[in-house]
Amino acid sequence: MASIVRSDLASVAGCSLAQTYSVASSEGPGKIYSVAQKEFRVLFAESGVAYGENAKTDVTVEHSFCTSDDTRHIGGIQLVEKPVEMWGINFPGTLQVGTDTGSAATIYLPGVRMYDPTGRTGDAHASERVGPSCAAFQTTVSVIELAAAYHGATLEQLHELHEAFRPCVVRYHGRLGLFDWMLQQLEDVVYSKKEATPYSVFTQSMVDAGKLNASAAESEHTMIYLKKLVAPPAYFRKVKAKDDVDSVVLPENRAKFDSFL
Repeated sequence: MASIVRSDLASVAGCSLAQTYSVASSEGPGKIYSVAQKEFRVLFAESGVAYGENAKTDVTVEHSFCTSDDTRHIGGIQLVEKPVEMWGINFPGTLQVGTDTGSAATIYLPGVRMYDPTGRTGDAHASERVGPSCAAFQTTVSVIELAAAYHGATLEQLHELHEAFRPCVVRYHGRLGLFDWMLQQLEDVVYSKKEATPYSVFTQSMVDAGKLNASAAESEHTMIYLKKLVAPPAYFRKVKAKDDVDSVVLPENRAKFDSFL
């Protein structure tokens, strides 16, 4: 199903989409990871203006673990550069992931202008609409984690790698829901050999666990979304404020877009 608002895939800085998802390589796009002598090593620097600060700063993530080139949790990856709407969310594309058992399933990718049901209204970095910086960061993390799984990481190693990036999310991006759901998808598809948990279900689980404050004004859009699984007016208002609407909404969808404002 097509979306009213187009969302776009992000890539690792300075790399094409094809290079970004070439996880079988022994050296990642932009050298964000390397695999040599059974060691998977990550070296990644993130920068930005952190919450509560005014000046730009940098954080470097360094992490490594030993694995085996004989282990392949992922049989292959096919990038599908076709926007798709699922659970009322406008994803810019998907990955078709084959596993070591021959099964295959879909991982839904984040992108610029995607609606994020775990975003927070009024937040400086993590609003209802995913911006370029958040999209690029989450894409980079997901590619590193996909590569780790491909090159033989155990589930425990994958979780340790994931936690190494959490301070960056907390400091610069705030999208912990999206961050953790992307890992959940990978765990479901590659390690549990099942379909990915819908983002709507994951969002509801965050509400149930108290990780999202259902009564807070910043989460009002989330609760509206969960009732009907349709992007709420707050999202469309954010798009109108941040984007050239005519460039991201087809003419035939403009009246429908305006009706949500």
